[in-house]
Amino acid sequence: MNKLRSVKDIACGPTHMIAIVDRNASPGCGVFAWGSNQMGQLGIESTESSYSPKEIALKKSERFDEICAGLDFSLGLARHSRKIYMWGNIKYYGSSTSTSNSMHKAPILIKDLESEKIKHIFCS
Repeated sequence: MNKLRSVKDIACGPTHMIAIVDRNASPGCGVFAWGSNQMGQLGIESTESSYSPKEIALKKSERFDEICAGLDFSLGLARHSRKIYMWGNIKYYGSSTSTSNSMHKAPILIKDLESEKIKHIFCS
């Protein structure tokens, strides 16, 4: 758990958790997830569950200010652009972002909200 020494934010879903660490504490994107991962909700480019923190598959240049964990999906709010990323089960999102595949194992931009400047995110 040394990866999580400088936690700035944490989100708990029913079966998984996500944490943002201080920018200086991680050479990567600074977002870690662990727990159940049947729908890719950990964002680690697989559906293998992990019971120790794994850094999500997000480019290093992007940073999240906020994260939240739903039943089998996760959301992240980008620090500078204020854009929302989603991963895991996006079946019920029903947007042009979704393809024929409702499962995304890494964060994808929610294009329908791309022009909006989102202030906060929340999911349950």
